[in-house]
Amino acid sequence: MEKTKIRVEVDDSDGLTMVRPHRQFHGKSKTALPAELEFGEDESLFAFRPGDGEELKGRYARVEAGGLVLTSDPDLYGSEDDRRAAGLMPLKRLAWGEWNMVGDFPS
Repeated sequence: MEKTKIRVEVDDSDGLTMVRPHRQFHGKSKTALPAELEFGEDESLFAFRPGDGEELKGRYARVEAGGLVLTSDPDLYGSEDDRRAAGLMPLKRLAWGEWNMVGDFPS
């Protein structure tokens, strides 16, 4: 499987991390960052901020802004409950072309 080029916009304002992925991006933007990731048409894309020293596994791509990682292999990182119990950010399934909140609301 070949790596697919995508663009990702990240907004870290107001203590929230918002991510908007694009399969196709036309035009120029300083906020749309390039990423390359292996995934199939029928697979979903997930985002998370890894914990200190957390090993990255499977198919993943780092995003330059926000310390985020994109993956198409969410099962390799544990369930949402397991990640929360370990003090790690749960993975967020991303909707293409829409703003998605990654992580939890700030306390």
